[in-house]
Amino acid sequence: MWITDGNYWLSKDGENRYRTLKENHFNKNYEMLNYNLLREYLKTIIP
Repeated sequence: MWITDGNYWLSKDGENRYRTLKENHFNKNYEMLNYNLLREYLKTIIP
């Protein structure tokens, strides 16, 4: 799991970089989350 904090990934450069990272480094069990998504995800795994 990779946790990030900025809006960089919403920019064109960030979107291209994310696509490259996902194609080359992430597998189906690996996710990139921001703080808000992490908070929601933790609620599902920690009762």
